[in-house]
Amino acid sequence: MNKTIKILERLNESYIKRRLLVLSLAIQNIILSLIMLMYANVIISNGKINGELDYTQVSFFYNMAIVLLFIVICIFAPYLLSNSLNILYENNVIEHLLSVKINFSEIVFAVYLRGIRTLLILVVSAFPIISISFYFGGFSLQRIVRLFLLIIIFAIFISSICIFISTKILDKNIAIIIAYVISFIFTVINILYLNKALYSVSYTFIYSLLLMIISLILLSVARNSKIFNT
Repeated sequence: MNKTIKILERLNESYIKRRLLVLSLAIQNIILSLIMLMYANVIISNGKINGELDYTQVSFFYNMAIVLLFIVICIFAPYLLSNSLNILYENNVIEHLLSVKINFSEIVFAVYLRGIRTLLILVVSAFPIISISFYFGGFSLQRIVRLFLLIIIFAIFISSICIFISTKILDKNIAIIIAYVISFIFTVINILYLNKALYSVSYTFIYSLLLMIISLILLSVARNSKIFNT
C-alpha cells in the first residue's frame, strides 16, 4: 500500500492538471445549476398560477436530476480512466516504474485510485445542486440516502469497467471509444432499473452488492493483466 501511495503521489505531480479539474468542476456545476434552477423556477411559477404544485412536473424534475448525475459519471469516467494506462505506456512511465521493480498491479491500482478520486469529487460536488429537486418533497430521507449511495457505487462500477478496458486495449483511441459505448449502455440500463432498486432496503443492498462484486472482479483482472509489462 505504501508503494501505491508513492506512485499515486508521483502520478499526481506529473500528470494531473489541477487547473483542469477546477475548470471541469466549475463548468459542470454552472451548467447543472442553470438547468436545475431554471426548471425549479418553472415549477414554482406554475404552482403560483394554478394554486398548487404539479407533482407530475416534480416527479420529472426528480428523474431529471438523477439522469444528470449519471450523465456526469458517463462523461467523466471513460475520460479519466479508459486510456489512462495507455497514455502512461506511450510516455514510458510504466516502463520506468517497472524498471525500479514496482509491480504492474500496484501501478494499475494507483491509476485507478487517482481516477476514481477525481470522478467522485466531480459527482459529490454535484449533490448539493441536484438536491434542489428534493425541495418540493415527496421523497423520504432514507430513499435519498440510498439514491446517493447507489450513485457512488455505480461510479465505482463504471470506473472499474474503464480501467479494465485500459488494461486490455493498447490503442488509447479505441479504448476510450469502447469505454464510452459500454458506459452509455450500462448508464441507460441503470437509469431504467434504478427506481426498482430504491423501493426497498433489501433490493438496494442486493443491487449494490452485485455492482461491487463485479467491480472487484474487474479490478482484480485488470491488476493481473500483462499487456503493458511483457
